[in-house]
Amino acid sequence: NIGSAFAAAGNQPLALAAFARGIACVERTPGRLFSRYAACLNFSRSAYLNGDYEEGLLHARLAQAEIDDDIR
Repeated sequence: NIGSAFAAAGNQPLALAAFARGIACVERTPGRLFSRYAACLNFSRSAYLNGDYEEGLLHARLAQAEIDDDIR
């Protein structure tokens, strides 16, 4: 994922844009998805590193909602 590459390179704004696009791509797909979980969790981390703690927390909660009940 290009977002992960941007994040690893330290470019959180570009990583956030890539993760947001990934989230948008699966926005209309019903049910829980690992890809939505991963994009939300990665967005959360990049937002935190970018200093946007509220947005990071929001996306961490969205990622948590994607976890299957059996895993919890």
